Amino acid sequence: MKNKYGKITVITDRTFKDGYNRLILFDKLTKKAYFIEDIEEKAFRFLDTRVMIVILAFIFSFSIWDIVVAAIISLVLFIAFEIYYRKFFIPKLREAKDFSVPENAKRVDQLAEKDSRILMLMIILCLLLPALLVYYVLEQTANFINFSFNDVNMTALVLGSIGIGLYSLYIAIACVRALVKKKK
Repeated sequence: MKNKYGKITVITDRTFKDGYNRLILFDKLTKKAYFIEDIEEKAFRFLDTRVMIVILAFIFSFSIWDIVVAAIISLVLFIAFEIYYRKFFIPKLREAKDFSVPENAKRVDQLAEKDSRILMLMIILCLLLPALLVYYVLEQTANFINFSFNDVNMTALVLGSIGIGLYSLYIAIACVRALVKKKK
């Protein structure tokens, strides 16, 4: 059976280009693929960065108001983006029937295509960042002697540092897996 999509190029783990230079979105929730037409591409690019927009809204609103207000604003914004994405944007896209996700669409496979030196640099930086964050938090909290959950800024600093450090370790582990896969 002939593949009607041609050679599939992986852009991210959920966006692809087929042999006819059409942009394809794979929705992991519904396990369906959709074509992104030219007129919908700007909306898709905006919605593709919705998590970053929510994070920036949280940071901006936290600089003005309390952490609770910032969390509520960012949560409402995230829910609004998701409702628009799921209920209005996805249904107006044309479905790509019989589309199968390529085997090399995983993050590790994408990282394995990078140069080994870049992967080593990413591993070093992703391991160095949590160490620097731990040092900074210990300096700011005086080895947790002055730490209190009642201080909102201190709590945000500790929780944010933990989140960034864990994500950085996740990327480092993915880079190590990609490096091992590349060596095989």
